[in-house]
Amino acid sequence: MPANTVGTLLSSTQYVWYGKISATMTTSQGAGVVTAFIMMSDVKDEIDFEFVGVDLVNAQSNYYFQGVTDYDNARKLSVSNTVQNTHTYTLDWQPDYITWLIDDVPLRTKFRNETYNATAGQYHFPQTPARIMLSLWPAGLPKNGQGTISWGGGLIDWNSPYMDHGYYYAMVKEV
Repeated sequence: MPANTVGTLLSSTQYVWYGKISATMTTSQGAGVVTAFIMMSDVKDEIDFEFVGVDLVNAQSNYYFQGVTDYDNARKLSVSNTVQNTHTYTLDWQPDYITWLIDDVPLRTKFRNETYNATAGQYHFPQTPARIMLSLWPAGLPKNGQGTISWGGGLIDWNSPYMDHGYYYAMVKEV
């Protein structure tokens, strides 16, 4: 992620409709820097792992239904240093559940039947074909909302010692 940008996004061109997807990787670090491994559909169904650059011992597991912002869906999953250690993060997305695994160990499962929204009369569970995405993005941009900046660990430092040759970076070995 070069300085003064909105980040970097790699995306598959093919869609996945349920399945088990893994990424073996290390993350970036620093205030305001977020590394992400995401499944995202065209209607903003989303399942992800996000890594906040000031919290190197937690992977954040999350999901959204059609772009509805519900921060109660997020859960932190303990992991050893995400910058120094390579881990395999897996999203096992099935019609009736999502399981987040780290190094083949299931750490969280969300069942579809737990997501029923009585007001809307529907399940708020990701259920549309999605693309696989990897990204590095600056949650700590001054133009972002204060909640996003705080969640990301503060304002981003474009002169950080964590940058290498002018870039924040994460290393992805395999998807």
